Amino acid sequence: MQTLADANGLGTGFTMAVPPSDPITTPTYSDAPGYEPSLLAVDTTAGTLDLTTTRGELYTDSNAQVNALGVGVTLTTTTQIATMIVAPDLVGSNGDNYQQAGIWFGLDEDNYVNLVVMKDSGDSAVIDLVYEVDGDVVDELDSEPIAAISSQTMTLTLTLDPATGRVVGSYQLDGGDVQPVVTGASPITLPASWFSGVDHDGSSTTSPLSYMGISATHTSAAADPITFAFDQFRVAPVEALPIFHPSSLLDDFNRADGALGSLWEGGTIGFEIVDEQLQKKNNVDPSIYWPTVFEADQEASVILNDRGHRTVAYRLLRHLRERPGAWDDNATGVHHSRAAGRGKL
Repeated sequence: MQTLADANGLGTGFTMAVPPSDPITTPTYSDAPGYEPSLLAVDTTAGTLDLTTTRGELYTDSNAQVNALGVGVTLTTTTQIATMIVAPDLVGSNGDNYQQAGIWFGLDEDNYVNLVVMKDSGDSAVIDLVYEVDGDVVDELDSEPIAAISSQTMTLTLTLDPATGRVVGSYQLDGGDVQPVVTGASPITLPASWFSGVDHDGSSTTSPLSYMGISATHTSAAADPITFAFDQFRVAPVEALPIFHPSSLLDDFNRADGALGSLWEGGTIGFEIVDEQLQKKNNVDPSIYWPTVFEADQEASVILNDRGHRTVAYRLLRHLRERPGAWDDNATGVHHSRAAGRGKL
């Protein structure tokens, strides 16, 4: 399939553009609405594809996105799609109007998930993950604000698992640690039809396709256009996403407010049940443990639904002895630091 060209006739590597159903201006090409080559420039020196924004966007019923570029794919294994956006000049665009750029996966303007770096205020941005089905937003997650975004290179990644339908968004700043959009958030599950694909050429001899690619917009008439530099777009298979097994839950804390109860041992006085969730009491640093001795080939998991603003870290430990002594004695564990925004084993 022929690649779409930029303003100078150079190939972009993308083969399609999402057609908008409600364009703000008349498309240049009636047979390829949504594709505007005058706003695309391949920089052969820097090795980037520079995309200049318009007001059009995919979000809900806006349906006016320009240059949501993509490629058709058939996904059979867990796959990551990623791009690097070099020094996004969000501060150079007037107002705080959700100016954004990033990657997307889906079928059309009403059925997609996208992961973008989005202006928050001034030179601050958030990483925004939006999941839309039939034109309605089903879920939206935002990271904590990131300062001085215009001086950094942002890597955005969507991990897609066709076996489970799950998608996870993550990002990196200047090649640093990989960070989830929202720590502790459950993966989003996409419709199976998104991975089955849609007919793209009216032929029974070719396979249906799903689509993935890049997009950018400044969303508002009051905002100034931005030229985003996309330094690569890559698609690669990865190991399957880990699966949490809810059927083996030991405790869901679904009981009346009050004391933790007798199921746990250790520093139980330091915890309490509030609104069917486990909460730590103030000014104590306890550890609790499940008193059962587990056999080999067992797994332990925990779901964190909410993090208090004073919380510093979380630990999930497995002891290699019959009964625990000190929590850091003869144990393996997963530790998450809120301050550092990352975990370690």
